[in-house]
Amino acid sequence: MNRKAFSILELLATLILVAMICAAVFGVLQHTTEQSQAIERRMSRMAEIQYCLDQLMSDIIVGSQNGGKITVRNHSYGWQNTCRITIGATKTKTGTPKGMSVDWVAVLRQEKEDLILYRRETRPGQTENDLYVPLCEHLYSFHAETLNQDNALIEDPNITPTLINVEVEMYRTNQPDPRQLLKVNRTFCLKRFRQPDEL
Repeated sequence: MNRKAFSILELLATLILVAMICAAVFGVLQHTTEQSQAIERRMSRMAEIQYCLDQLMSDIIVGSQNGGKITVRNHSYGWQNTCRITIGATKTKTGTPKGMSVDWVAVLRQEKEDLILYRRETRPGQTENDLYVPLCEHLYSFHAETLNQDNALIEDPNITPTLINVEVEMYRTNQPDPRQLLKVNRTFCLKRFRQPDEL
């Protein structure tokens, strides 16, 4: 006599097999989604820091065209490097700036153990607008070095720099893990800037 029905054990085995296949497919889909979100997050952070460096380049170009000067002061918060870049206008004999100056500085945010990059424009006679505007967060370091025309680091303050190299390291995720960093650096030409002895 031919069997026309499945036993309970066969049904249970089939259900278990289908559940295992569904779980495997779900796991693959979840992993793919996590990977795509990580890539999207990375691209978004790269775009954010590239925008900031483009803005810094624009400030340097405008500052050099206006005959200003640039100063770089490096600092550190423990293991995190930061710096302050000031693109300043020349001053009159009384010390009043002739035009706009721009400050770029990265400051430690202690509750998240990261740095936030700020930009501030200062215009003569408009002190109420001299506010630091946050542009980028989740930074591990923001560092700048002055270089000569051969890309060698300048340690002697009497030597005039011709380049400035800005290096930014950013956490890949919201968790401050120094092992997972994105690194971006950009080199800018300073030849058009006046040096302190020319002001």
